[in-house]
Amino acid sequence: MARKWIYVVVVGVLLAAVGAGCGGSDESASTTDESTSTTAVSKAEFTKTVNAICKKTQEDRFNEIGVYDEELIANGEEPESAPALEKKFDDVLLPSMKKQQEELENAGVPKASQAKYEQMMEDLDAGIEKLEEEKVDGLRNASRLAAFQKEAAALGLTCSA
Repeated sequence: MARKWIYVVVVGVLLAAVGAGCGGSDESASTTDESTSTTAVSKAEFTKTVNAICKKTQEDRFNEIGVYDEELIANGEEPESAPALEKKFDDVLLPSMKKQQEELENAGVPKASQAKYEQMMEDLDAGIEKLEEEKVDGLRNASRLAAFQKEAAALGLTCSA
């Protein structure tokens, strides 16, 4: 029973991170600043674009985790086992988060939102770096992405964990 409870917690945290709509990067926060573009995009267009990126990546991530679990079951493995959770983290979650961060970095940002968006991306990068170090164990600490979530909400975005 304890094992099942741990599985529920870890899967819940994985899915929460999935909902984060965030990625990671091996690059420093200053690179994020350089790659975030300020364009003549409206706040409404910016919000729509970023939220669409987050939604699409989240849906893709959920689907990838489902397919991964089906493959594990087909191979006689338990999707909730510690090795399977580690593999999902490394093979599905982190690559998906990095892809999403890259897409977010390339989104046009209204000049008035630039500083807040850069802070959001820096917070995201810091959270992902911590998760990369701590692996699945880091997912148990919901605060890893809390600063990112706060900045996203302040911008009116629905990218949350």
